Amino acid sequence: MIVALGFVLALAGQAGAQEASAGVETEASAAVSSQGLPNGLVATGEPAFVATGQVGKGEPIVRVPVRHAYTGHVAKTVPGVLFSKTIVAGAPAFGLPMASSKGGSQMVWCAPVATDSRPGKEAWSTNCFVEIPTGATQMVMSGGLYPTMLSTGQALFAAPLEVTPGPADFGVPLSLNYVFRKWNAAGDAEMMIEVRWPRRAGYIGIVSAKRGADGAVVNVSDGEILLIPTPDGRSATVRLVKPLNLGAKAK
Repeated sequence: MIVALGFVLALAGQAGAQEASAGVETEASAAVSSQGLPNGLVATGEPAFVATGQVGKGEPIVRVPVRHAYTGHVAKTVPGVLFSKTIVAGAPAFGLPMASSKGGSQMVWCAPVATDSRPGKEAWSTNCFVEIPTGATQMVMSGGLYPTMLSTGQALFAAPLEVTPGPADFGVPLSLNYVFRKWNAAGDAEMMIEVRWPRRAGYIGIVSAKRGADGAVVNVSDGEILLIPTPDGRSATVRLVKPLNLGAKAK
């Protein structure tokens, strides 16, 4: 049995910190798109939630139903190895476009296997298949439906995952959330971007919206949401300026 060492992949906003701490090559997705959606996700077209009134730390400003932009089904069964679960032929899979901090890019295909389907207790074991710099492929175990960090430090060599492209259903909803954190020292609105599914979330990173004369404008799916500081400076009053275009696609 062979394992590889020292290759890390991360989504946008995490690559630099991971590279500094691990001292190894990193990869990242091509950042958040012009529609405010992380790469690899598109809006489903279902109604979005936009907060009304005030939001404090940890409360969502906007929640957009999303789905994976790149999906398909596994063409061949992949037997389980050690702690990994067997991926049966026909299982749904999703792809994440990733770019290396040192150049090059690839589509990383991931196949989640449900380990608990009880309502309120949903859980998955997810195997992602990463091409390392030598050209070999490794199977990286992760969790959930939108991994934000992949490391091949203890991963097994494997054959590339064969995926037949097409629509796929993972059985639970995904949402993209912009969560208010604070007004920072520069006076700008600071937010956490997360992708959430039942009981879990993938954290994309912290972003800020520059404060102008009227407040800070958050742009998501071609919409505009104005955040106005409350008198105590701890919260924000939310005002929808321009409705979201839920047909907008991530680029």
